[in-house]
Amino acid sequence: MNITTVHLVYFSPTGSTHAVLKAIARGLGGLPVREHDLTPPGARDATLSFGPNDLVLLGAPVYYGRIPAPLHGYARLKGARTPVAPVVVYGNREYEDALRELTDVAAAAGFVPVAAGAFVAEHSLNAAMGSGRPDAADREVLCAFGQAVAGKLAAAADADALSPLKITGNTPYRPYGSMPFVPEVTPDVCIGCGACVEACPVGIIEDEHFTVTTPDACLCCMACVKACPVDARGLPAEQTEQLRTRMDALARKCAARREAETFL
Repeated sequence: MNITTVHLVYFSPTGSTHAVLKAIARGLGGLPVREHDLTPPGARDATLSFGPNDLVLLGAPVYYGRIPAPLHGYARLKGARTPVAPVVVYGNREYEDALRELTDVAAAAGFVPVAAGAFVAEHSLNAAMGSGRPDAADREVLCAFGQAVAGKLAAAADADALSPLKITGNTPYRPYGSMPFVPEVTPDVCIGCGACVEACPVGIIEDEHFTVTTPDACLCCMACVKACPVDARGLPAEQTEQLRTRMDALARKCAARREAETFL
């Protein structure tokens, strides 16, 4: 196949998924790379169309064993038998149905999966899980995955020659969970810069007092917390303790290093 451009299409509130896709792209032989960030709410309103000579690296983090709620059944991507490599990124726990779901979203939009992978990055709620990842060893694996994708495409005459993938996961997908913790602003610390408003991937932080308008829609991705330059955002003390207890227990169960799983 004659691939002329690599497109990174990603939902990445804290940057980990974006970093993983960039590392994969380094293994693709120096092809031109274009980026399409689906994280801002407004970015998901436009339709992105791709042709048969494009390769799309489609990335998302794993929340509750699924892709994030804003991407469920996402229909603003359009492929024309376009090869795609779905990629999910998770915090050293499990990725469950997420990679299967992301692959299904791509296939329903006219893309042909050429490869898929699940990779580990630091957990957004607990830095003890996947701390420092992707690390140097991960980056080697990510680059090798990109090289393998390039080799598979080079050996195929067209998208119809690509062998079907058998992706881990189930349908119906597991129920999407909810996190009863929502970051709040400390008014006397807040400097009113609006960084949290810009960072929120679901657009639920208002721009006057910087409070969350629709708590039920919060992904608890912690993008607003990480974006705040003065540490004015965080969980209330009681919720912080509850989350710490929950995350400590999870970290003990998930102490063993998880490695990448790829499908080619």
